[in-house]
Amino acid sequence: MKKILFLLAIVFSIAFAEAQQIWDDFTTGPLKQITTLQAEKIKIEQPGENILGGTRYITYNVTENPYQQLFQLAIQKGALISSTGFGTASSMSITYGGNRERALNMDLSQYKTIKIAFKGESNFARVYLNMWSNGANRAFWRGNKENHVPFHGSINAMGVNSEKVISIPLEQLTTKDATTESPSAFNIADVDSALIQFYGFPATGVNYAIDKIWVE
Repeated sequence: MKKILFLLAIVFSIAFAEAQQIWDDFTTGPLKQITTLQAEKIKIEQPGENILGGTRYITYNVTENPYQQLFQLAIQKGALISSTGFGTASSMSITYGGNRERALNMDLSQYKTIKIAFKGESNFARVYLNMWSNGANRAFWRGNKENHVPFHGSINAMGVNSEKVISIPLEQLTTKDATTESPSAFNIADVDSALIQFYGFPATGVNYAIDKIWVE
């Protein structure tokens, strides 16, 4: 009986692993803490073994900093941590893949949901998703196809500091219409790049830690 249960556990774990595709667990591609007292744009390229496409590309924008508060960004202990000081807003985008030699050629047709897990967050921010296939063909998500500005795709309600998982159903993706210059439609079975954006605007002093990004 124990042997049967053990074998069933193995089968279940294999099936569960196949049902998920990890995009990033932030255990590789470490980033020493970056701090700044000024408004600026920071671009970072990080290769790693547990990263979709082998590299994550981070772009971080920090607004004016009237109170000279520290902005901090780091990857440590399996989490991407962002902390923006009082009076300062920020936005971050993470890109996986790209065109030509960076293309992922990823088939997501067998998956239903993209998930983003947070270890903790304060205040609120918004999550946007863009994906491309075969050039300029794009699909995007802005939060349940409803106008909840500024809370659509929200990481959390204001004033809450707790773990949270954002779920993005692939069926809610909006496909950009094809044009004469770009006649081919977006193809969920051939995704070349994915861009996830984390907007703190217009809130200031937003802090959060991203734990994992995956599809299932």
